[in-house]
Amino acid sequence: MDAEVANFDMLVDYGRVGLWIKCDSAIWNDANQLKISRNAKNIATSFKPDEGKKISRSTGDSFHLRNGTLYLPYLRQEQTYSRFEGHPFDLKLEVEMNETHEVEELSVAARLAASIATRFAPGVDVDTIRSRNRVAAGLKGEELVMRMSASGEDTQIQFGWEYRGKADSGEHPEIQITMETPDGNLDEKLKIWDAIIDSFKPMYR
Repeated sequence: MDAEVANFDMLVDYGRVGLWIKCDSAIWNDANQLKISRNAKNIATSFKPDEGKKISRSTGDSFHLRNGTLYLPYLRQEQTYSRFEGHPFDLKLEVEMNETHEVEELSVAARLAASIATRFAPGVDVDTIRSRNRVAAGLKGEELVMRMSASGEDTQIQFGWEYRGKADSGEHPEIQITMETPDGNLDEKLKIWDAIIDSFKPMYR
């Protein structure tokens, strides 16, 4: 589409797993081609698959992926996203972590409420079940659990925990964990939510 812009893809085979390295919309000149190739090779040789073994906590610079670890120092724009669906209670769990250059001043609870509310029609009724500070993986975040209903729509229970993060930090990214489920069985769902939040552990010492 553009003679001077290119997308670079590199798939590396480690046997049991593979690593897909992407570079989108790169200016395609001799200097950039060398830089992209050098960076891709550096990433590829720094990745170690877990080979089916439990990943131990790293004591050095690293970034953990689903099937292995990148042993490189933190630079910038690290992020990860996971989504899980299922369970008899029809749970939908999302975990998102992003590095941040600027810590939000707005209350975490307020941002969670606004983020969750945008998924519903105007005029939604909100019943707050929990709104409090809560520590997860040693990080002091904020928790919000709400029952939300709107005319003509099924009532939903929305769970949220968020940590603001620290500016330009690889070990303290902005973290948001959310879970949504149809209303009902609140006590059981709170126990599941508590078990999820309490299960988070840092992957470094």
